[in-house]
Amino acid sequence: KNAQVWVSDPWYDAAEAEISNLIYRPIPKLNYEKELLGSKQLVLRRGNLLGKIDTFRDFRMSFEITVAGVTKGTWTSIVHMTTGHNIGKKSSRIPGFWLWPGSSRLHFRTSTFGNHNDGCDPAVPLTLGAKHFIEVNTVSQDAETIFEVKVDGKHGCYARSSSSSQDAVAGVQVWAADPWYPAAKATIGNLQYGPATAKFKKMPTLNYGRDMLDGKAMLVGKGTLLGKIETKTEYTLSFDVTPHSTHPMWNGIIKFMSSKGDHKAYGRNPGIWFFPGSTRLHLRSGTDKNWNEGCDPTDMLTLNKKYSISFTVLQGSTDAYFITKINGKQKCFHKSPGAKLLAGKPGMSVYASSSDYDAAIATIEKLVYTAPPMLASGSDLLGGKTMTLEKGTLLGRIKTFEAYKLSFEITPTGVQEHWSSIVHMTKNDNAAKAGDRIPAIWFYPGSTRLHLRTATSVGGANDGCDPSINLQLNKKVKVEMIVSPGASISVKIQGKEVCYKRLPVHALHPAEKSVMVYAADPWYAPAKAEISKLVYSRVKQVDGAKPLVVGKDFLQGKVTKPAQGAELGHFTSLNEYVVSFDVNPSGVINGAWSSLFNIAELGRKDGQPLSRIPGVWFYPSSTRLHWRTSLDTDYNAGCDPSDVLSAGRNYSVKLVTMQGRTPRMMAFLDGDMKCIVESARGNLATASKAAHVYAGHPNYQGANAEISRLTYNPLPALQADNNLLGPKAGEVRLKKGNFLGVISTSTSYKLSFELTLFGRVSSWGSVLHFSADSNIASEHDRIPGIWTFPGDTRLHFRSATSGNYNDGCDPTMKLELNKKYRIQVSADALSNTLSVKINHKQVCSSKASGLLAKGHSKVFVWAADPWYEPANGQIAQVYYRKF
Repeated sequence: KNAQVWVSDPWYDAAEAEISNLIYRPIPKLNYEKELLGSKQLVLRRGNLLGKIDTFRDFRMSFEITVAGVTKGTWTSIVHMTTGHNIGKKSSRIPGFWLWPGSSRLHFRTSTFGNHNDGCDPAVPLTLGAKHFIEVNTVSQDAETIFEVKVDGKHGCYARSSSSSQDAVAGVQVWAADPWYPAAKATIGNLQYGPATAKFKKMPTLNYGRDMLDGKAMLVGKGTLLGKIETKTEYTLSFDVTPHSTHPMWNGIIKFMSSKGDHKAYGRNPGIWFFPGSTRLHLRSGTDKNWNEGCDPTDMLTLNKKYSISFTVLQGSTDAYFITKINGKQKCFHKSPGAKLLAGKPGMSVYASSSDYDAAIATIEKLVYTAPPMLASGSDLLGGKTMTLEKGTLLGRIKTFEAYKLSFEITPTGVQEHWSSIVHMTKNDNAAKAGDRIPAIWFYPGSTRLHLRTATSVGGANDGCDPSINLQLNKKVKVEMIVSPGASISVKIQGKEVCYKRLPVHALHPAEKSVMVYAADPWYAPAKAEISKLVYSRVKQVDGAKPLVVGKDFLQGKVTKPAQGAELGHFTSLNEYVVSFDVNPSGVINGAWSSLFNIAELGRKDGQPLSRIPGVWFYPSSTRLHWRTSLDTDYNAGCDPSDVLSAGRNYSVKLVTMQGRTPRMMAFLDGDMKCIVESARGNLATASKAAHVYAGHPNYQGANAEISRLTYNPLPALQADNNLLGPKAGEVRLKKGNFLGVISTSTSYKLSFELTLFGRVSSWGSVLHFSADSNIASEHDRIPGIWTFPGDTRLHFRSATSGNYNDGCDPTMKLELNKKYRIQVSADALSNTLSVKINHKQVCSSKASGLLAKGHSKVFVWAADPWYEPANGQIAQVYYRKF
């Protein structure tokens, strides 16, 4: 009271100035129940104190604002309520509004007990020259504070602070604008302050698989805490984002973090940002080796365009994986070798975005956090949907079985230049270890041919069985891959088996508790196809080794991929046999012998007698055939064609062993004799009652080929008075080494046949040859034999006698080319003569130089023989008659 008023004071010289209108009044006491500007529009001025007001702990402030321009390089003040300080002191901002430097973006701050500069900032700048209505509500409860700023009634920003608002304070200064910053270039009106109108909402516990934004679109705001969640080791976080502008610094979108903060374990689990000055995404999630692991696409998102984002984090058996997709397309795939993902953690805070980085200027929606589902065997893994294959699409996890069936429907719509993925089930990687393909299915490059792989003990991570057919474009087919105990791999298309491979009994990969299921995988381009009805189920029926039947297909009509130690079954072998099979090579095994099949007596080790009866291989780095059979003097006898087989072509192979005085072994390709070996000594191996058949040899890896129609037969037994070519045979072209079978002969006989010659050969040309052993070593080697003369069409008939193994009778008649003749040669013991008839007319007869050779119980019949070139012609109706 009674304060003195001087103009000017007595202590200093007076200023050289004039003053007038000197008024002194108290600072106004503002009433929250009234509009603080008295219904006026106020052009903001720096240091403009409106008055004092009593505050509330939980409050609401609102005002209208029209921004006329921006100020570069500095924050600019709008409204600031304070006990007297700018920042850093208790109640220094309760609250305050500013504009960002060089921008019309709002900056809202208020004091809490834990942070004197808490708050949140709407991401989208205010429109210059337009009137906007701004409203903020701040409410606290249980050491938490919620801030929400609305712009024109719509969500602007939201934040949840982990400390409570400061208590109500009496006599707080209200500035518009404050004295510490330049005033914003703006006009405000309808400024109101009072108790909060919003209700406090407890920290929500967020749920897996549900939209954390409750169907709303939200502008990202710094420090906006959405709630708490218990994270999982593996997860997918998906959301839509629309970037509105770039930010010069790293700017946050979403962050899951613990209370320990950023730059530590669980500080980014995950965290998602935009790069500085860019709309390129930066996606991070921690591992035990690196808290900042992740996978960043190179794409720049277009401003004001909505994108669907997914970030998937997976734990393989040894490595961690990170996959980022934009609009369903895989844009980034990263493997962290040897890394372990952080275990799931309860109470993780979910921010959009966190307070440790500026918020991205973007809108997000459809924010969903899910863990990979555990899929059920025996049910449709696609949930009844038809799915277009996309790279890196994780369906979930599944428990596998040692023996299983994977079936699906597929409609190919095109081809890819490289291998293209359909379905891939893996413990960890693409193909680094067993368990990485159990199974996995692709299309071949530039094709719709299926490539089906599964792990086995003999084929490693990449065993399998590939059909040779291409699927038709735009046609739906059902595919089944069946891995049976016992063991085998079978592939069916539309119910028809198109590929089959035997495996050793214990070759299957053991069951796994949990593997990842992709459709398509992240390592290859997706197949251009749609799939549906994807079912994985257990197989119990054993496809084991069975008793085999001589003369029947050991492969039971299946096309089979050889695999090391794949047993087909067992039977009683013969010492003489004809083995025939088809083979279609698909490649070579570099540097190693590779097995097609092997027959061995049970318990015999390779290299012992009866260990190859027979066995067939490809040479190392080649498709040349190598076939071996056991003798009593040599377990590794045989003969090898010189031909190198072409990949992708089917060949018919026949292997013949016969025992004369010594063993003989022959190999044929597509009916043509390719090699013959006559051993100088020894005998063919004896028959075995315990011969086991393997497709392929237990000691060698399987050949890159398919085999089929594998039959094992005795030498054909021919009967006198029957057509030796077979009851239904027509004309048969003469071929070198064409073995017809074994017959019992007599001293006197008649051999008749039809013969048509098409040309001459420069050497003796073989037509028919009956021989107990070889060409001309004994009296039973030509009983009889018929040739054409070198360079001629005259017949040369030989029949052995005691005086001459090469006795006979040669007609002088020359046969016309391309004309069919009925030929008969005969030996008559009563008259001891040899004779020839052509078309029922005798053209040659001669007395034998000795006694006719006696009949023999086992004579080999050839048309033509293996020692001469065949005559250029064909035969039919071949009959041998005893008399």
